[in-house]
Amino acid sequence: MTTIFENIEAGKPQTHVFIIGVGKYPHLLNGEGPILDNPMGLKQLTSPPISAKTFADWILENLKDSYVPLGSVELLLSSKDDNQILVDAATMGNIKKAFDLWYKRCDTNENNVAIFYFCGHGVVKNYQLLLAEDFGASPNRILENAINFRLTYQGMVQCKAGVQCYFIDSCQQFSDELSKLPIADAQALIDFNLDNMRYRRTARILYATSLGLKAFGEKNSVSRFTDALIQSLKGLGSKRIQDKEGKARWVVTTDALSNAVREIIKQQNESLELKYHQTPVFDGEYSDDATIHILKTTPKVSVTIGLIPDSASDLAELYIRKDSLVCKQRVPPKSGDWEAEIEAGMYMACAQFPTRQYHNPNDEDLWATTPYEKVVVRFKVKAI
Repeated sequence: MTTIFENIEAGKPQTHVFIIGVGKYPHLLNGEGPILDNPMGLKQLTSPPISAKTFADWILENLKDSYVPLGSVELLLSSKDDNQILVDAATMGNIKKAFDLWYKRCDTNENNVAIFYFCGHGVVKNYQLLLAEDFGASPNRILENAINFRLTYQGMVQCKAGVQCYFIDSCQQFSDELSKLPIADAQALIDFNLDNMRYRRTARILYATSLGLKAFGEKNSVSRFTDALIQSLKGLGSKRIQDKEGKARWVVTTDALSNAVREIIKQQNESLELKYHQTPVFDGEYSDDATIHILKTTPKVSVTIGLIPDSASDLAELYIRKDSLVCKQRVPPKSGDWEAEIEAGMYMACAQFPTRQYHNPNDEDLWATTPYEKVVVRFKVKAI
């Protein structure tokens, strides 16, 4: 089974999603075999099936009544723990069949949203290759079970879906083994036919990491990229707009989503060794900043309020005010910065010293209007 959700409404724009998570690779290191003579250092993975399933669960729970309602979800998973997987494995044959179903649905309406997600091994030979479960099944045709993502993306220009999102959660490392091949004969999932080209689409590609580098995920956990992607879809990748009736809405758009994923992982990098840094990059064609999801509630923004000198924090009463109302408050004695979470909007940050050891500083504007950016306010205070 690949179709885990289907609710097609003829003539209406819908969102169609194709999700692939590959952790089991029989022909790579520690696989069931036969193992490739040169597996390029690639081994079994635990994060991709979990990441793909988590992404699918979020889609099913949140997009059914979204901006462009969910029409279908195709899911393929390859995990070492096959007993807990109730969908088809992500072999090349199954990927092709599921792609054809997904493409046919996406191609029914120019206002459709097409979402393609892949998590698993990826390597680079001039372009990104995505590896199916049975990659390396024949040492004589090493790439026959690898997806040529660039040609697949180019072929999708024929699809009517006006908004297309491609989330590629894999490494982009170069392979010495593949560099020896004069022609990299990986397969596109769709032929590129110039006669069928459509010249206007928003088709954003969001890669988990930049060219030549690794992407990371903790063992048996959701990957860093997919976690950031889901956080962004929940609201960190949103912006405030006014609809045709003048009503304010918070919407997830292709631009805001991309910026949020990059910022979230950038913030994570600050606490990690350099060798574990990754930098998501986005690419692709886009005619406009397309809406892919409307939030039901106002997103939350992380706020940090601190004082200089830090010792003043022990004595300060800190609060966040919207108009004349106090929304959040921290009373002394408390040391260090105050970490708070508030709904996106415009506020005032305030600090007072009930015991008067320091002068009360002037209130500061607190612009919590871009959800993925952390807001920091630091009051400089002088002793009385």
